[in-house]
Amino acid sequence: MSLILPNSSVALIIHSGWETVYMISEKIPKPQIGKKLGDLSFPWESQEPEETDEQALHRLLQEEVDQHGDLRISEPRILCALSVHGVATRCYVACYRGGSQDTWGTHAGIEYDPLGFQSLEILRGTKPRRDGIDPMFQSFLAEKERRAERGPRAGY
Repeated sequence: MSLILPNSSVALIIHSGWETVYMISEKIPKPQIGKKLGDLSFPWESQEPEETDEQALHRLLQEEVDQHGDLRISEPRILCALSVHGVATRCYVACYRGGSQDTWGTHAGIEYDPLGFQSLEILRGTKPRRDGIDPMFQSFLAEKERRAERGPRAGY
């Protein structure tokens, strides 16, 4: 039986003041897409056929972040695009705006363990990380620096 790889996926970096980010730890290895048991990751979801990024992000939030809809975030904005093991991946960024920070999605404990909001230092030192996380994190840090240079009115 052959495995059918997704054509595209979306990832979402939810930050709180550019100092912490919402993280998960993978529980189900899928080496064909660069996911190993215990890998540190941002919430990240394969897209269903004909599913838009907006629809996939909505599903990602419910399955991997907040099954009850209590978490309030800014409108996700595209941060970067990359290919990870042949899968076109778009990484979005959104700012935490309120609600419980102790949230988990419907797949918590099954497909991943929620780690919640973690300092940026965890990404600098923690291994292993899911394939593709490092370039997303570098894009996040570059955006953080650009916004710091522009001042507090620079948005999300």
